Amino acid sequence: MSVMTDPDRLLTMQDWEALPEDTSQRTEVVEGNRVFSPPPGGSHQRVSKKLAWQLDHQLPDELEAMQDVGVVLAEKPWPSIRIPDIVIIRKALTDAGFTKVAVAEVRLAVEIISPGSGVIDRKHKFGEYADAGIEHYWIVDLDSPASIEAYMLIDGHYELNMETAEVLTVSSPVPLRIDVRALLT
Repeated sequence: MSVMTDPDRLLTMQDWEALPEDTSQRTEVVEGNRVFSPPPGGSHQRVSKKLAWQLDHQLPDELEAMQDVGVVLAEKPWPSIRIPDIVIIRKALTDAGFTKVAVAEVRLAVEIISPGSGVIDRKHKFGEYADAGIEHYWIVDLDSPASIEAYMLIDGHYELNMETAEVLTVSSPVPLRIDVRALLT
């Protein structure tokens, strides 16, 4: 029985790679279990695009901000593959035509909270990304006033580095200045 006809069985990495592209939902894997979410809405997509643009225009040439990239948090015993809204990775990976990246390649993961995703982004992914060793994690909250929370991994746990509804200025993973207000215009 194939993975397409037996949705209750645990997925392997090969199963996930063989899943057909489905724009009606986002399919992630947590310890072999499929996790479905609807595609992001219009305001979420607009903010994601504008934030990726702001990041790209400040990154050194060897790095790039990418949207909706599969990040392999763990492969064994069962895979965990999450798809952050934005990641910063080496440009050489994007030039090579990748389908997913190893967690060690991620310099920053960004999640934009959508209706219904707050617990997933603030609790589940927060813990999973920290456990996997992603050094920088940002949460963008679109509720008024919109804000960005920038976390740094310290001794295996995220600590809030900065939270703002105006201009986010950080020195790592690289020096960045993000105009939060411009994300909403």
